[in-house]
Amino acid sequence: MTRKFSFFVALNIILMCTGCKKDAPNVVNNAPSGPLWTQTNGPFGGTISCFALSNDTLFAGTPSGGLYMSADGGGSWKILDSGLTNRYIQAITFYNGLFIVGTADGLFASTNRGKFWIPVSGNLPTRAIRAIATGDSGIFLGTDVGVFRTTVLNGSWKEIDSGMTNLFVNVLKQKDNILYAGTRSGIFRSTDIGKFWTKIDTGITSKSINAIEFIGTTMIAATYGGGVFVSTNNGANWTAANSGITNNYVLTVHASGTDLYAATYGAGIFISSDNGASWNSINSGITTKYAKSFISVGSTVLAGTYSDGIFKSTNKGVSWSQSSKGLYFNHVSSIALVAGNLFAGTDVGVHRSSADGNNWEQVLSTGFTEIAVRSIAAKGNLLLAGTVEGMYVSSDNGASWNQSNTGLTSKQINAMAVNETNIFIGTYGGGVFTSNDNGATWTQMNSGLTNMNVSSLLLNGNTILAGTKGGGIFRSTDAGANWVLSSSGILNLNITSIVSNGTKYFVGTEGGGIFLSSDGITWTQQYSDVSSLYVYSMLASGTSVYAGTNKGVFTTSDGGTTWSSLNSGLTNVSVHSLTVSGRTLFAGTNLAGIWKAPL
Repeated sequence: MTRKFSFFVALNIILMCTGCKKDAPNVVNNAPSGPLWTQTNGPFGGTISCFALSNDTLFAGTPSGGLYMSADGGGSWKILDSGLTNRYIQAITFYNGLFIVGTADGLFASTNRGKFWIPVSGNLPTRAIRAIATGDSGIFLGTDVGVFRTTVLNGSWKEIDSGMTNLFVNVLKQKDNILYAGTRSGIFRSTDIGKFWTKIDTGITSKSINAIEFIGTTMIAATYGGGVFVSTNNGANWTAANSGITNNYVLTVHASGTDLYAATYGAGIFISSDNGASWNSINSGITTKYAKSFISVGSTVLAGTYSDGIFKSTNKGVSWSQSSKGLYFNHVSSIALVAGNLFAGTDVGVHRSSADGNNWEQVLSTGFTEIAVRSIAAKGNLLLAGTVEGMYVSSDNGASWNQSNTGLTSKQINAMAVNETNIFIGTYGGGVFTSNDNGATWTQMNSGLTNMNVSSLLLNGNTILAGTKGGGIFRSTDAGANWVLSSSGILNLNITSIVSNGTKYFVGTEGGGIFLSSDGITWTQQYSDVSSLYVYSMLASGTSVYAGTNKGVFTTSDGGTTWSSLNSGLTNVSVHSLTVSGRTLFAGTNLAGIWKAPL
């Protein structure tokens, strides 16, 4: 019989106001009173770590973007994490009317289906909740230091892992009042509510267990490196079951009706209709080979992937379609207007939109889908994408791409600058490279450059400025052949962005605000009242300069004498990229997609 669950919450609300500080004279907070920014439809995607289903409502947990819900079978999603202090969701479950999630920083419970959350970790010696199992005997948690149990969710937990020789628990499963724990060194079973555990992995050659599943009387284990193993005697003995699976790094297995689905790290999704005896690849329509999680809603199967969001199949995996609308948790590191289209560089490749930016689609092409893109630029009819794996070039508006790394000794490209004859790139670890043949070959240009971690570049006539991570600003007046340090007056040497507006140069720093120079040699701090400001990106447009920061967007139209916040309607103030299309300003954020505002 299910026990009645007790849940006690004490809530004290204290409203305080102390020492309201006035803005410095050169800072003007004059954003319009009505909504200014609106969120565009994308880019969508991200990593899905877990799913749950309750009363036809789907829930998806992510490792960076928090918790999402869908009331239309995955057709659209919305964020649902009010009160969650950690957005790294690792497990979701429901128990006696409570909605429970395990995060990297504790356990949370909700009595109103996620509208508000209460922390319930209590006396747990760790906050890393990796797995949750529930049943008549209470709630069981798998953590990085063992298994814990409670029958009353009041913060009091009891450790129950006697007999377990490895306490790093990846998965917990309960079936017929028997508990199973998958750890980094095998599977353990308990028949007495966790009082004592016995190891049951004879025949499993790879002991790192990622998932445990049941289909009929067959028990299935997914391992990292050994593939899939099956047992027909409740775990006493196991045999490998990998016929047809081309990648043995299996992250999860899922039973749906009489079918088994396996998600791999590098080869996509496989299906078995004979309890794992044979497998077939089923990846038509999926843009990544890195799957992570599953859930079934009737005959529909949803697959969560690394970085590319959610895909849905209604025909047992014969074909898949994207089902990620509303999943705004990609990092948008760059935006550029190229040949009438907007392109956004994200952690999962390039996304494209018409010039209005209303709707975004991933640019899918052979060999270039999910690479993290750090910078985008155009040279003539060429679209250039600087990634963590080198340079990619497209001559057909992103329809197809070619890798172009000849001569590059460092392939993590952080910045690009282009003129009529040359392309300059700033890399992490390799300094500056240049190409005069549209990226076909590259030449290193580092004479005098003492810091090889180049984060930003600016071309202004014959002058090139290179911002570095930890080394300040370097200046070249001979197309990059020679560099000299030009950081006098800059108090923070972690440079993130450089722009010029007329005869003035503006530099954004990582925690030191904005600096101004009229010659690119000596600098003065412009935003002294917010000395800890993280400036992720800067943009010069017309007479205005815009700064994307950890506190939103700021702008100046008088050469830096005064600055105004431009954040009305912007609910995510971590702005990492900026561009202008016509009379519209676009802002790429961390975990909230792309926003736009009229100018």
